[in-house]
Amino acid sequence: MDKYNHKKVCVILHLYYVDLWGYFLPYLKRIDTDIDLYVTITDGHSGHFTDIHDAVIAEFPESYIYSLPNRGMDVAPFLYVLNEIYLSKKTYDVMIKLHSKKSLAHSYELGERWRNQLTDALLGSLPKLQNGYFACVGSNSTMVGSSAWIQKQNILGYEQQFFKEEITFNEYEFVAGTMFMANFNLIMDWFVLESIYDRFYKEFQDGYIGDGSIAHQLERVLGCLVKLKGNQILKA
Repeated sequence: MDKYNHKKVCVILHLYYVDLWGYFLPYLKRIDTDIDLYVTITDGHSGHFTDIHDAVIAEFPESYIYSLPNRGMDVAPFLYVLNEIYLSKKTYDVMIKLHSKKSLAHSYELGERWRNQLTDALLGSLPKLQNGYFACVGSNSTMVGSSAWIQKQNILGYEQQFFKEEITFNEYEFVAGTMFMANFNLIMDWFVLESIYDRFYKEFQDGYIGDGSIAHQLERVLGCLVKLKGNQILKA
């Protein structure tokens, strides 16, 4: 491990709704260690790039900011950033994935509660952050998510295309809403071994696509990965 290219935590934040930068900022400030922050925004929708760029840089001067097409919701940008991290040879102990969830297809109340519960479980207090971090560092196959949004999923068959290893179980759990903390190597080793970026990034569809899209499949597959590696998602 290159100690000069390694930090304890990376945060990958997709800001489709840039007005929520102020929402996430206090949570990010709570992280009590040096982090690398990766922020993705959406071409042509997220407001003026320079405005959000300047706002993020003012708080995190060494952050990485990317403006990407409106494809694959928060999941395609996540894969884009994973590929950038892989190419840079940077490593971390833990990754935290966040996004500006509003769930406008549902009620306002549900969207707000969903985002709040997902985010609070990971970064709502310093003990929550530390407990999640040490759980993920202590196991190379652990993910942590909100207990309110960890859901069961029956194997539907599409999961196998994301793994060389045979899936032998009938159900698994995933974090609905795709905000989680996870062991960095759990995600990155799978991402590289299965050539996820090269095989699937170009397959994402424009705009919001409901259940059945590659993005929704990958939301669930990330939970399937945890079980495939002999672990379970920890409920925070």
